[in-house]
Amino acid sequence: MKIYKDFDFSKISYIRIGHTGKLIVAENMDDLSQIKMMEETKILGNCSKVLFSKKRYKKNFYKLGGDFLKIEKLNDETIMVGAGVKFTTFINFMINENLTGFEELVGIPGTIGGMIKMNAGAFGKNISNNLVSLETLDGKKDKSEIYFSYRETNIESVITFATFRFVKGKKSRIMKNIEKFIKLRKRNQPQDAKTLGSTFKNPTSYQPAWKLIDDVGLRGFCVNDICVSAKHTNFIINRGKGSGTDFLKLVSIIKKKVYEEKKIELELEVEIL
Repeated sequence: MKIYKDFDFSKISYIRIGHTGKLIVAENMDDLSQIKMMEETKILGNCSKVLFSKKRYKKNFYKLGGDFLKIEKLNDETIMVGAGVKFTTFINFMINENLTGFEELVGIPGTIGGMIKMNAGAFGKNISNNLVSLETLDGKKDKSEIYFSYRETNIESVITFATFRFVKGKKSRIMKNIEKFIKLRKRNQPQDAKTLGSTFKNPTSYQPAWKLIDDVGLRGFCVNDICVSAKHTNFIINRGKGSGTDFLKLVSIIKKKVYEEKKIELELEVEIL
């Protein structure tokens, strides 16, 4: 177990907002058992969907490392993955093993555990589609025991490992698909910006959040250095010195204006801490 008493969370936040607090890295199940006994604990993934909005935290934040960063082949098409593994690392493993099934998700900057917890997805594909089972602090769960919906699950326990099943494919075809989805992301999303990705869930498939925000005239609107992206209006970006307060104020303005003009209540996709 590694403990960082005054960790700067802005270093790991994808929007580069955060203050100081305790960060623990759990490297094995014994570490997790100890952390479970602590008060006010909160697990973190890759922090690509988390806003650290406060100046200081009393919580014991922890991440998974060590044993939870392993990837193991159970057979040619079934893979067990540690919940702390970054999705980019897993995609590279799949490419090397000629496994296909997650090309649509390329570019999502999460960890396996975090992505499963929120049922991350893109281009009509969700990470749960290829899931077989999970191992959690409370035991093993088959996929059939878990409720999955749009950016939501009923998983409450800490995920430690996940097992997926894929099919073999040709590496050239896999790479071609990956390149296609990377190009689509670059064309439609602010790739180099400091952002937490999609800020709001889409109310419906025919009323995506970006269109609602665009329709009410908020494209490019800013609160200090926190702005609605001009490239994709469901992305909120930090132009440099934005704060958590600025982010929350902009979110409030967006929700209020969309409700006033469209009578639709937007729901956050990012987590506010």
